[in-house]
Amino acid sequence: MSPLTFDRQALANDLFSLAFSPSGDLYAVGKLKSEQTKYLFNVDLKNAQMKRLTEFSVDKIAFARS
Repeated sequence: MSPLTFDRQALANDLFSLAFSPSGDLYAVGKLKSEQTKYLFNVDLKNAQMKRLTEFSVDKIAFARS
């Protein structure tokens, strides 16, 4: 997998958690370098580009098995 990116910039050590949903989508919780707010991201598995979905004030995520 390529390095995870957001707005064409690679993330350093800003991720707290990665998890696959039951449907196979990859989600990440992390923060951007210039911010202290944590966000939930969707990760495109083909190009490792992250899409910011919403603010998310947790450190870890998990999905129940279906």
